[in-house]
Amino acid sequence: MDNKTKPKPNIVDDEIKTMTLPIRVKERPRRDRANAAINIIKKQISKNLGSVVEISKIVVGESINKAVFARGRERPPHSLKISAKKTKGIYYTELEGVEIKQKIIEKKTLGGKKPHEKGFAGMLEQMKKKAGIEEKKSEESEKTKQEVTPAAETKVETLRELKEKESEKVDKEIMKK
Repeated sequence: MDNKTKPKPNIVDDEIKTMTLPIRVKERPRRDRANAAINIIKKQISKNLGSVVEISKIVVGESINKAVFARGRERPPHSLKISAKKTKGIYYTELEGVEIKQKIIEKKTLGGKKPHEKGFAGMLEQMKKKAGIEEKKSEESEKTKQEVTPAAETKVETLRELKEKESEKVDKEIMKK
């Protein structure tokens, strides 16, 4: 059996594998060396893990990033000892001896909906909350709404008007001081 055809062991879920990675970035321009080192680390990890792993599924830990940029972006280290752990198809990496933490990414939502689903209405709500504008509902306002023409009902405060109100409030606060 040739060394070339020898299958590499795959990393199993929740198994930690330690490896020493050479980082050769001397041929790169000085300003690009640290960023190139991060890319080389990701490529080396995908190569050493056995099967071909997409680089987008490798999460480089904070300790590795700090170690690469410790001496500035022009002088990254020549080699690093790294531990890798696979969880649910994503490979998390940290320096050897540092506890591997999984990053949880949560999407921000507005009232149960994603920001892009609310669109312009969501932006207006946020601007009104910032400006401190509260909608008052009373019997008088309901009566006036019935008397108003339909064209006036569709009028919505524009962002510009809201910004003007915000700036007026700030000006008043400054004048008080």
